Amino acid sequence: MDVMSLMAFPILQGPMAGGACTPALVAGVSNAGGLGSFPGSLLSPAAIHEQVGQIRALTDRPFLLNLFVQETPEPTPAEIQAAVELLRPVWESLGWSALPIPQQWCQDFDAQFDALLR
Repeated sequence: MDVMSLMAFPILQGPMAGGACTPALVAGVSNAGGLGSFPGSLLSPAAIHEQVGQIRALTDRPFLLNLFVQETPEPTPAEIQAAVELLRPVWESLGWSALPIPQQWCQDFDAQFDALLR
């Protein structure tokens, strides 16, 4: 049986990363007959596991878990410095004395996928 046949309405709630999408919203959309979608791309595997558990506690209906399928970027110091220089006009116009460099470029997709399977 496909997911569309389980939906009362052809409504797919977009997975909005950054806090706008909660487990309650995802479950609410699914419970109302649409298909709720949870944004997992920015979350650690532990956070995915915990929040999917919250969704499952609120609904027995299908829902989506959205992830970015990608390899973890490993830019070289030279590539990072080139990007800093390219963006210099932007960060200097903001009054910054330096461009903050991320300590982590993205979540580990393989670990996120393992959380999805669990």
